[in-house]
Amino acid sequence: MPSRTKWLPILLILALLSGGGWLAYQNKVRYKRFSIHDAGKVYRSSWLQPSAMGDVVTKYKIRTVLNLCDGDEKCRRIDDERAAVEAAGGRVVEIAFPSNATWHVESPLFDETERLFADPESYPILVHCFHGRERTVKALAIYDIQFRHMTAQASLAAMPVWGNGHPWPIIAFAFNYETKVREHAVRAACAQPSEVERH
Repeated sequence: MPSRTKWLPILLILALLSGGGWLAYQNKVRYKRFSIHDAGKVYRSSWLQPSAMGDVVTKYKIRTVLNLCDGDEKCRRIDDERAAVEAAGGRVVEIAFPSNATWHVESPLFDETERLFADPESYPILVHCFHGRERTVKALAIYDIQFRHMTAQASLAAMPVWGNGHPWPIIAFAFNYETKVREHAVRAACAQPSEVERH
């Protein structure tokens, strides 16, 4: 009997370590870079394995998964993702965002993203690119600035950072996009007839 009790603490420690390893795998690998961006509406991640994506879509009742990857990154993986998302009751929308190194804000792809965010039927929505830290930030900056009326600075500050901070082209994109939205608002206001003109 003494020999059994001697091994009990060791077995307990091994079980705890094993369980901790499994939880770390679940949080850091299986659900890589998943986080809630706007509770009940917008979520983000890197490219998840199909089973993990299916779990997330089911748990958060995701209607739309916005995949920002390009064709080379998607390869055959997009079929598995689409099957997992559709089996869980969602849909996949593909908008291949421009390179991470760009910071221009004029693109039909960004207009398409705005239309998706403007559609109430899109929500809840999960946004992801391959690593979940650059193109995903661009898309979420569009959402924050255009639809939550946040500044670029506030949007970027509220997002989790993986690595040494947001890369500078992503920061430049957010500030350029904020400028574009403000200029558009000014033009729209100037185009409205004044009270004198209306009477």
